[in-house]
Amino acid sequence: MAEMVGSARPVTVGVDWSKDNHAVCVLDADGEPVQRLVVAHSRPGISRLLAVLERFEVVGVGIERPDGPVVAALLAAGVVVFVIPPSQVKSFAGAVWVGGEQG
Repeated sequence: MAEMVGSARPVTVGVDWSKDNHAVCVLDADGEPVQRLVVAHSRPGISRLLAVLERFEVVGVGIERPDGPVVAALLAAGVVVFVIPPSQVKSFAGAVWVGGEQG
């Protein structure tokens, strides 16, 4: 994965929320992953997430929950939050084949 820090092109992030840890994937403007990490559901973990977002100048974060400490921290940092219900993700995943071809 190539690292693109400070890019003028939009960078987005997906966060797979969980009770203890959150899987994070940073995507470049072409939808290619540039960094993947897992952060703990704790102050240090959320701080690490915010540092990654700042480093990549992230324009938006997609996450499954509309509330909680992660979302509060994102909003407080001025990050645009897109709430994507898990049922919507499952529906999309079931409609798309590996490789991006529609089934």
